[in-house]
Amino acid sequence: MPAWVEKCVESIKPKLRKKYPKDSDKKILSRAFAMCQAQYKKRNKEMTKEVFHFQSKMQTFSTMREALKSIDEKGSIVYG
Repeated sequence: MPAWVEKCVESIKPKLRKKYPKDSDKKILSRAFAMCQAQYKKRNKEMTKEVFHFQSKMQTFSTMREALKSIDEKGSIVYG
């Protein structure tokens, strides 16, 4: 198991132990693992959306001067 999965499982286990005191360790471990997988998939999906959003906002410039002019107009970084 990767380190991040172990950390995630260890953080969720005590909460599940409180919620389901009669369940076996194996059952609690599998529940914790499933929850970690769901969190990972959700995070991965959000990151994919952010990358797509970023790419759609990007513009292509034919010259460096045109790119710098665009940056100047937006008021962010100004190059001399």
